[in-house]
Amino acid sequence: MKIKFLPILLIAFLAMTACKKSGQNPGATASTGEVDVYVCGTVLVAPSFTQATVWKNGIPTTLSTDHSSVFGITSQGKDVYALGEDRNGSCYWKNNVRVQVENNKTNYSAGKIAVLGNDVYTAGFVDSTAAYCKNGIITKLTSPSGYAIANGLAIKGNDVYVCGDYYYHSPFYNHIPCYWKNGALTILDKDTTKNSTAIAIAVNGNDIHVVINSLINELSVPQYLVFLWKNGTITLIDKDVDSRATGIFINGNDVYISGVEDVPVPISGFTADYRPFQGGYWKNGVLTKLPDIYSSQAIAVQAGNIYVAGDYLSIGGANPQAAYWKNGKMGKLDENQISYVTGIALVPK
Repeated sequence: MKIKFLPILLIAFLAMTACKKSGQNPGATASTGEVDVYVCGTVLVAPSFTQATVWKNGIPTTLSTDHSSVFGITSQGKDVYALGEDRNGSCYWKNNVRVQVENNKTNYSAGKIAVLGNDVYTAGFVDSTAAYCKNGIITKLTSPSGYAIANGLAIKGNDVYVCGDYYYHSPFYNHIPCYWKNGALTILDKDTTKNSTAIAIAVNGNDIHVVINSLINELSVPQYLVFLWKNGTITLIDKDVDSRATGIFINGNDVYISGVEDVPVPISGFTADYRPFQGGYWKNGVLTKLPDIYSSQAIAVQAGNIYVAGDYLSIGGANPQAAYWKNGKMGKLDENQISYVTGIALVPK
């Protein structure tokens, strides 16, 4: 499988909208005690050549010397799984050792990973439709149009939850947000005037939470909005400015959503025509902005500590660099190369 290289800012934007995050169940309540912080991302080491990388407590490990990318990270006990792809297709690295995702080397492309017990799940698409893979076996997911993609994954017991969208011709090809539970489709918003995708899903007890990014007024005054679907009820998260969500984490009764807002005016130190994003997170619908962050790509909470993984920009430049924030304080992961973050996992010590 040949990886197509995209300009780094375009890759970062796609990561925001597709939200390549992971976890066996983002709705699980965080544990207590000290943790090792794992952050995954991709580093541009040469023109048109990237390498999948994982930082453990700030120390980088290159997962592959080949042209590669990493899309998400999760853990099971002390084992750490990073999902990505290289020239041989979709793969994951378990404790830095490469494993092929699916058995038959089809055109399956995975963007999410979850692990429960000895079972490894991924979600993505194959043959233009959403699919998930369990221990190397692919299951295609059906939709009214037959064209769909999976963006989020959660596992609870024997149940597999996958969220994403399918295409609807209306007369434009809009995206309709949905999720599948064990292959059964639920449409989250039937408003075909929006262009929407479900980018993250979490299951907490009997509650199903799905985060939706929507583009409204596409032909007049376009605006990006974030919605939270919970058990059939849709709530608008932020109506003031354009915003996009990237991930979800639930801790007890608190719902955390990572994401970005458009900056309406140039930031001091940047060129006048450059409008960067402002990263942060919503806790129960209330926005916290992180002043140094360009894009927040993932969030996790443990023992009252809030960890956000994302990218920052050097002043005057447009090159993202990897970092994570603990309770609002930034820890830089890479200051020398262009890099961007796609996930975070907290592993008990």
